[in-house]
Amino acid sequence: MGLYNNISKVSLKWKFIGIAILLLLGIESVFSCYNLRFIGELIKRDDIKRVHLIAEIIKNGLYNIMLQGRGKEFQNFLDSLIAEELEEVRIFDPYSGTIVASSVRSEIGQRIYKEDLQRYQHQGQPEV
Repeated sequence: MGLYNNISKVSLKWKFIGIAILLLLGIESVFSCYNLRFIGELIKRDDIKRVHLIAEIIKNGLYNIMLQGRGKEFQNFLDSLIAEELEEVRIFDPYSGTIVASSVRSEIGQRIYKEDLQRYQHQGQPEV
């Protein structure tokens, strides 16, 4: 009974203000969640585009170096690819799993990680 009496003593004006504030907070929360998901998807799509662009740059650079027969510059090109977003670059023989060229020179001649080889073997199209 005490709680009911306290609620009934609040004026109608304050009840409307309270309900309006709760509605506004609810609506704002829904739109904020939607906006957060939308921005997350945009960032993800942008990252995918950037990965494809980097892959094209690498592919074209390697083709150019190999077509011109500049084998010594091949390893230097791999070394120059390392950036903040790109940790390592490896080119491997898909049949034996042996690393043929790498931005980490000590990896050359070793076998590629099993997870990377399995990912390569089970992917639809080549991925970066």
